[in-house]
Amino acid sequence: MAGSKSKAQSASPNDEQDLNEIDLEAASEDSGNQSTVTKAFFKQVKELKRDMETIRRNIDEIEKKHDVALKAASKSTSSKAEETLNKLMSTTWSLLQSIKDRLTKMKEDEKANKGDSEARMRISLQSTLTR
Repeated sequence: MAGSKSKAQSASPNDEQDLNEIDLEAASEDSGNQSTVTKAFFKQVKELKRDMETIRRNIDEIEKKHDVALKAASKSTSSKAEETLNKLMSTTWSLLQSIKDRLTKMKEDEKANKGDSEARMRISLQSTLTR
């Protein structure tokens, strides 16, 4: 087909990200040739991705609750919405700090283990997560 583009050529940035996630998950499932360090790394990556998704959902929920708090007609409704909002923001902030700390620790661990191809791969994936 002369006029059609290949999937790689027509992929949007989101499609490319989805492909990278699939590749990452496929690599983590192919544990036959991986060292214990790499298996642990992929477990950490999976946990970080799960927590990042939780933060995305929480941000959406924070926006909704903020709108409710702004539109509240009575002071008691407003203070209740604000209290719920503050709890969610605190939880989200704690999770964000946890992710940041784990990424920093991963980076330090990988600097100590530079050299082999698995270490370079882990450094690359850690760098992608940090973005």
